[in-house]
Amino acid sequence: MAAVATGLYAHWDDVDANWRNPDTQHAVLGALGALGILAAVAKGGKGDHAAYGGVGAVSMAVAIKLTW
Repeated sequence: MAAVATGLYAHWDDVDANWRNPDTQHAVLGALGALGILAAVAKGGKGDHAAYGGVGAVSMAVAIKLTW
């Protein structure tokens, strides 16, 4: 979550409501990725924690790929 908070602080002016903006896509997908991974950890290995972790990992990977 520290990476999400730091990114929002440093790039607040780059993110807007326009989904076609790559910076907005990167921020939203990165935050979704962090939340998915946190949700997987919160499940504590029970239930569908793998699905949360998988969605988080894919979202984070796409967010990172957008910056390359």
